[in-house]
Amino acid sequence: MNDSISSRDRASKLGLLDKEYEIAQREDEKQRLERENELHTAQARVDKVTRIGLVAGLGIFVTASFLAYIAYQRTKSKNQLLAKQKEEIETANSVIVKQSEELQEAARTKSRFFANVSHELRTPVTLITGMLDLMEKETPQSVLPKMSIALNNSRRLQTLVDEVLDLSRLEAEKVELKKSPKEISTLLHRIVFSFDSLLETKKIKVEYDGALLNGIWLAIDEDKFEKIINNLLYNAIKFNHEGGSIKVEGKLDDLREHIIIQVSDSGIGIPEKDIPHIFERFYQSNFKKEKNSEGIGIGLSLVKEYTELHKGRVEVTSKEGEGSTFELQFPIIKKLQAEELMTDRTEDEELQVSFSDLKTTPNILVVEDSKEMQFYLKEIFEDKVNLIPTYNGKEALLWLSKNTPDLIISDVMMPEMDGYELMRNLKSTGSMKSIPVVLLTARGAEEDLLNGLSLGVDDYIVKPFHAKELKIRIHNLLINQQIRRDWQMKPVEKEDESEVSNSEFMETVEKYVREHLKDASLGIADLADHLAVSERQLYRMCGLLAGMTPAHLIKEIRLTIAYKMLTNREVNKIYDLAMRVGFDNSAYFSRQFLARFGRKPVDML
Repeated sequence: MNDSISSRDRASKLGLLDKEYEIAQREDEKQRLERENELHTAQARVDKVTRIGLVAGLGIFVTASFLAYIAYQRTKSKNQLLAKQKEEIETANSVIVKQSEELQEAARTKSRFFANVSHELRTPVTLITGMLDLMEKETPQSVLPKMSIALNNSRRLQTLVDEVLDLSRLEAEKVELKKSPKEISTLLHRIVFSFDSLLETKKIKVEYDGALLNGIWLAIDEDKFEKIINNLLYNAIKFNHEGGSIKVEGKLDDLREHIIIQVSDSGIGIPEKDIPHIFERFYQSNFKKEKNSEGIGIGLSLVKEYTELHKGRVEVTSKEGEGSTFELQFPIIKKLQAEELMTDRTEDEELQVSFSDLKTTPNILVVEDSKEMQFYLKEIFEDKVNLIPTYNGKEALLWLSKNTPDLIISDVMMPEMDGYELMRNLKSTGSMKSIPVVLLTARGAEEDLLNGLSLGVDDYIVKPFHAKELKIRIHNLLINQQIRRDWQMKPVEKEDESEVSNSEFMETVEKYVREHLKDASLGIADLADHLAVSERQLYRMCGLLAGMTPAHLIKEIRLTIAYKMLTNREVNKIYDLAMRVGFDNSAYFSRQFLARFGRKPVDML
């Protein structure tokens, strides 16, 4: 019975276990289903989010693409507009450039025209001024005022010619300043009061106040500085009223690094619209024309360009009807060496030129196509020389085939055969090589000078020239020629016999002097030792082949080298130049240079 109860209990427990197991399985299945539902729900959410993301991304892409397309279209339109504007600007620029080039070419053409006319004017202007200068000394007192007016105006015309040529050189950028130290107060005072006679004629009072500039030095090109002040003063007189006034004042700036020069007048003034243009080349105000004031519009242009070449500046203030004030500013020299001051103060010697020391009256062949210039030369030399006139190189060579002159003066620009071609013919003919030649021409450019010197001319003088300078140079050449002939006529002693030619001798001597150029002690004994001859033979050879003593020949070579250095702008101080060519005293060098070339070396700086 107990066994049956136990069986029933076990069966009952098993049944309970089965039920519990079944319940557990149902719970597990339920949980599994719930998890699957949750997974499906989550997957559905993910799918939904993915779909939303794709849709949103697609929408953004479409929107971005649309916006990009709009931006592209706008950019394309802008680019097209910019391209069109650029094309229009380039077209406008090309038109402007073309117009600018046309204006520049017109200005260059105008400058060339003025330059060509000025070259043509140089000879007649030289003749007019020169003849008036000569006539002034013989003019009766009653006619002297009229002669003075004619002479002043001829000089003014000469100044205008020079200004136009200066302008052409500025355009070609061939202007170089020949600077030297100058005490500005003294120079400015001289320039201002050189207008005394004109101011008196116009009844204009001038007031000069330069006390603050005493002892102040500038490094300037004196000629160009004078042109600057002359232009300003001439304008102040020209555009002033009778009985008006002009004031020239000099002072220092606050830092004492620059001088300031003011030129003020009580004249008609400058209209406000013209002030920005008055320094432009060829600019002419209608206001001036209404006042009957002539001019070609280059004076103030030169003032500005010359001032700026000196590292200075120029400004103007003006009020119509009340006058104008021009203000110049130049940098001051801080220190000057004593020898520079001494050189600047070298006295301008008045050399007396006389042809009476020549044994015979020299014959000078003049090759010049201007009858007036031939007449002027005759007036300069009076009866001291015989002038043989010819009108071109071809005619000169025909005369030279039968005659031998003591010297030749030739123009450069001539019909049929010019001066350069004549020189080439002379130097290629043995019998004519030794004839001294002076080229007298209006072509004053550096390349013309160098071309003439390279052809072997003995001197090159530019028109307009000073009569005394021409006479000095001609006289020196004739003296050398006379000495050479005197030596040639002496009987040849045995020890003096030599087969050395003139050219070989001169080349040897010049080479030796060049090698010892800075040696101021180089003398006759040194040269004789170098040539392996006695001093007596050296004297004989120098006289026969060069027409001068050995000491004179050495000095001539030194001075000629100095002249070429000045011409080539190789130096800017006279003291340095003197040392470089073997003169230990710059004042003595300046005197010797003046005696040889008729002008001071400082004038060529």
